[in-house]
Amino acid sequence: MIRFTMLAVALLTLVGASSARGQDTDEVTRLKEKIELLQAKLETAALKIEKLEKELALTTKGGEKSAAAKATPLSDILVAGAELSSKSEHTAGPFRGGTGKGTLTITSREGNSFKGTTTWVNDQDKSSGSGEIAGTISGNSATWKAVDNPVQNEVKGTLRADGSYIDAIAKNAKGTVIKVTLKVEKK
Repeated sequence: MIRFTMLAVALLTLVGASSARGQDTDEVTRLKEKIELLQAKLETAALKIEKLEKELALTTKGGEKSAAAKATPLSDILVAGAELSSKSEHTAGPFRGGTGKGTLTITSREGNSFKGTTTWVNDQDKSSGSGEIAGTISGNSATWKAVDNPVQNEVKGTLRADGSYIDAIAKNAKGTVIKVTLKVEKK
């Protein structure tokens, strides 16, 4: 009877150990998955830190504000009388690859709203045009549209961090997309 009891205890111990090994394997797998998740979060956090360090480097150098931090706000650039020269490139639509030059002149400004005129010349066939625009400013971004032609481009532009250019994308109802770069002239 003692031998039988010892054999039963030994078998129960082995079965319990075997079961525990199965639980250990599941636990190890779960922990490995958790480690992978934490590593991914750590990499994301490291990228965010790197981005913030770059932004900090742009705003301060040796305790002084850099050119990016001193950049003129867009609301101070798009004032009545301001004239910005532009270069454009058709990136989609029937004139893809075409380039041109032009101007954007602000004729009036009230709060965050502005009105103006735009002129352009196509570099390829020398065709040209002009039109009246109306738009709004929001932070360092602006949106404007032709007021005399509902099919014409809606333009959305953002002031570069250093305040030197406004990068814009113009789109119209016919599928034309134009990349526009407006040079900011300091007066």
